[in-house]
Amino acid sequence: MSLEPVAIDARSLTASCIQLNTLAERVGRVIERTPPVSGRHGAAEAALAHSEDLSVARVTRLFHQQTGVTSLQMLQAIRLRLAAQLLLVTERSLKEIVDAMGFRSVAHFGRLFKRKYGVAPDEYRRSNGTKLQVSRAGA
Repeated sequence: MSLEPVAIDARSLTASCIQLNTLAERVGRVIERTPPVSGRHGAAEAALAHSEDLSVARVTRLFHQQTGVTSLQMLQAIRLRLAAQLLLVTERSLKEIVDAMGFRSVAHFGRLFKRKYGVAPDEYRRSNGTKLQVSRAGA
């Protein structure tokens, strides 16, 4: 069996690459706008896949190729960042923050938070508490 040479049109190849980059950027924006509710990480890819007439698997692969992380990893990083902000600027309990960000449990959240920030959530709040005090003073 011999393989026939394939002619590659540089313009169409460039256009395809640009389209893939744009698609990955759009997936990222949709993921950031998706409410941080547990189990919803696939909703962004499904919506974008439908609008682009692609499979969810293809959108997921494109996102990973372009960002270097999976959509779940990206969503988790966003949720952790939002939770860290809530710890500093609100007096909400840890349980309320965990529930609002859609994590399974306080223990699960605590492990993920410590892995990312190097300290437990309560210690993070205590050590960075001046931000909360400053925001109260201005009120």
